This record gives sequence, C-alpha cells and structure tokens, in this order.
Amino acid sequence: MATSNDNFPDETLIGGYNPRKRKEEVEAKLKKALDEIRKENIHLKIQQSGEVEDVSTMYLAAKMEEVDELKEEVEAYKNEARHFTKQYRTLQGHCGKLQTDLDAIDVSGRDDLRATRKKALNTIDQLTQQLAKKGHDDGKICPGCEVKD
Repeated sequence: MATSNDNFPDETLIGGYNPRKRKEEVEAKLKKALDEIRKENIHLKIQQSGEVEDVSTMYLAAKMEEVDELKEEVEAYKNEARHFTKQYRTLQGHCGKLQTDLDAIDVSGRDDLRATRKKALNTIDQLTQQLAKKGHDDGKICPGCEVKD
C-alpha cells in the first residue's frame, strides 16, 4: 500500500503545485520589488513629480464645492412662515454633516490645507447663523413648527 508521501513527493500536489516552492517564489518576487523601491526611491519620485495628488487635498476640494452649493441653497432659502420647516432642518443637517466631514480631514503639518479647512468651517458657521435668523428670532420651536414641506 502506497503512503501519501509516495504519491506526493516533496509535498507537490496534483497538477504540479508545490506550496513551499510557491511561497518561496512569491517571497523572492516581493523581496526583489521592495529592494527596487528602496534602491530607486520610487515613492519620493511620485511625490516630487506631482503625478499623484494628496488624498486630503482632493477630499477637501470636493467638500469646498459642497460648501459652495450649500451656500447657494441657504441664500435661496426663504422662510416666510418663520417656522422650522423640513427644508430648514435639511439645510441644518447638511451644515452639520459638512462640519463633521471637514473635521475628519487630516491636515497634519499642512498649513495650506488647515487654512482652507478653517475657512470652510467658518463659512458653514455663518450659514448656520443665517438659517437661524430665517427661523424664529428666539430660536425656540413653537406649535406651528411641525415638519412642513
């Protein structure tokens, strides 16, 4: 009776696959690629050439566009009823979400991003104050403030 070692010499599986040999091949390829990266400083070349833009910069730019859109919506919002309507609450919610999203952006050591984010947060604060002025003067909810379209 043949043992499993007789059927699969050197742990080679059916089809000629050898897990140990494959592991050694993959490790060798990874080591070669890592050595090449270290040798040529590929990551530094990408940063210096500007081919890859910083993720924080792209995300902040997208959020700035959202702030501009929100500003237009707040300025266009008219609240003749002087009540906290559904539209009012939606705009307030957008302000809060944008503030949270902007707070989540990592600007460590980047004064330009920090200044842009601060400007956006100040703009959102101003929009929140404008919305509050379009609601009740005292800022309190009255019985007429049920959600209205």
